[in-house]
Amino acid sequence: MDASSGPVPAITTSTLTGFGNVCINTSAGPNSFTISGTNLTTANVTVAALSGFTYSTSAGGSYTTSLSLTQPGGTYSQEIFVRFDPTAVQSYNGNIAIAGGGATAVNVAASGAGVNTTASVTSGAATAVT
Repeated sequence: MDASSGPVPAITTSTLTGFGNVCINTSAGPNSFTISGTNLTTANVTVAALSGFTYSTSAGGSYTTSLSLTQPGGTYSQEIFVRFDPTAVQSYNGNIAIAGGGATAVNVAASGAGVNTTASVTSGAATAVT
């Protein structure tokens, strides 16, 4: 029997809700997605950098441009919190690459757009003035 014919490591993810239009130089979120793994090796699971987005393993935690997650192998699950921090007026649509644990890499679609909308003031007509 071939020793390499055992269970195949696999990673799956839930979807990440898009961020829509966000004013530049501000932060939106966090939104989140969940990484699930089965038959993983003990190699770290990584969340790769994607311009405009930062990640944390807790909603109120410290956010960084990438993550390297230590996990015990076998079955694994981790919620990843994502903030959107646009710095330019542009689309930030792309894929966040998730890899490690001996599994084939998967992508999580991320979307958002940086906007710089001029503030406007709306005033109504004066009424009931005596």
